[in-house]
Amino acid sequence: MKDGQSPPALFTVRKENVVFRKPFHRIAGLLVLAALLADSAIVAAQESLPQGATFRGEIRRGADGKLTVVPEAEAAGQQGSANAVPAGAKMPGDEGVSSGSRARVDAPAKRFDAGPPDMSCLTGRTTLSASERVLVKMSADSWISLPGTAFGTFCKVHQVSALEGNGGCAMAINAWSGGVFDEHRRKMLVIGGGHMDYWGNEVSGFDLASASWSLVKPASSLGGASAPSEPMPDGNPVSRHTYDGLAFMRHLSQVFMFGGATAPNGYSVNSTWWFDPAKGVWRAKGNAPRSGAGHYYMASAYDPVTRKVYVRDETAFLTYDPDADRWSGSIVNFGNPPYYPRMQTHHYRRGVILPAQRLFLAAGGTLKSPVAPDVFVYDLDGQRDATGTYRMSGDTSVISVAGLGLDVDTRSGALVAWAGGAPAIMDPATWHWRRGSSRGAPVQPVGNGTFGRFRYIPYLNVFILVNRPEEDVHFYKLTAGCGSREEAMPR
Repeated sequence: MKDGQSPPALFTVRKENVVFRKPFHRIAGLLVLAALLADSAIVAAQESLPQGATFRGEIRRGADGKLTVVPEAEAAGQQGSANAVPAGAKMPGDEGVSSGSRARVDAPAKRFDAGPPDMSCLTGRTTLSASERVLVKMSADSWISLPGTAFGTFCKVHQVSALEGNGGCAMAINAWSGGVFDEHRRKMLVIGGGHMDYWGNEVSGFDLASASWSLVKPASSLGGASAPSEPMPDGNPVSRHTYDGLAFMRHLSQVFMFGGATAPNGYSVNSTWWFDPAKGVWRAKGNAPRSGAGHYYMASAYDPVTRKVYVRDETAFLTYDPDADRWSGSIVNFGNPPYYPRMQTHHYRRGVILPAQRLFLAAGGTLKSPVAPDVFVYDLDGQRDATGTYRMSGDTSVISVAGLGLDVDTRSGALVAWAGGAPAIMDPATWHWRRGSSRGAPVQPVGNGTFGRFRYIPYLNVFILVNRPEEDVHFYKLTAGCGSREEAMPR
């Protein structure tokens, strides 16, 4: 039996030591699982995510580790700049850090001047398809969708009846599932399902060049089993709610997958898997340290400098070294003061790396008493919690939405968050949040979270969004023109 788990009851499944339970509701005509559930048909839980709190202000962390939000007008009166720090002043978390090594918050990053749009990627030796050229030519702060690209239409063609679960292949998106962008093959990969929602473990890919979906890896067969178990008969992982447990390890051209709520019981696992998109092969790798609370609420991001994957879940902040296939212990333990109990939260998160500042940032959910976005910032080079050092201001409401979409526009350095309608954009020079355009954007996200299905595509300088299964694939452009010259372009 897995750490902290209990055998599943008929109408509830305990996710290790997590404080919530998933209710099951009978629906006539669903898959009968005679061996597993004594001829009882059940449907997987439909947990709803809390909406973001409506507030604007500056996020601050006190010496006790608590985050608070100072109203915007009050913050402006207390200091001239949202990020100014008096000379020689100490910030929470600076203990043991010399003044020379402490991160400068008066100028976290150079201001970005977009200038005239760079359209050079449309000429010369670079070969882009018609759909890719459309995305490059988008105007700044605009949205488009590509007709005929709905995921649901594609997945139903390939759905296997024995793997439908209680929701079918649409649950590869709807059931707390994320995505990852394969930078080398120009494909947005969707990996999801899990619990009783969907049992297919296929990997689906949206190809930017052809603007179409394909099966990168077909679903595994159950063999003679009545329900999936890990590993599947062919040695592959079972389907799972992937949350933000996916990352693309650029130097290895491999997809990292960790944790999640697995089919058919919803249990969390501490297993690590790699997927090779070129060969369509899964490989089991080293397990993460066990957690009594499970691994459901993780925020994951790959850093190309250290070549490691950084993960923040509800109990700890830790790293995975793929070259050594080794996990670290808790670098930051949220079960200990000053973080406990305020920062040990059951919030659906998204993690990113801010390359210019060399920071890992995880966000998603709202802290209570006092109300504040659940944000964690870690200085990768200084190796310290820097949440209180980098102070945010402006419209911070979007980053308090659980399961939000979040990524970094590496051309401008801006952090972009999406949870329906207009995106929120953070200026890396001031850490001030503002809203972009909502024209053409999906009004609502999938109720169980967007996670990594909102990703920045460096070579096209555009964000991709795979939202509801019945919707076409959407794209958002923050700044006009081609992508960063530092990113490899397809030839």
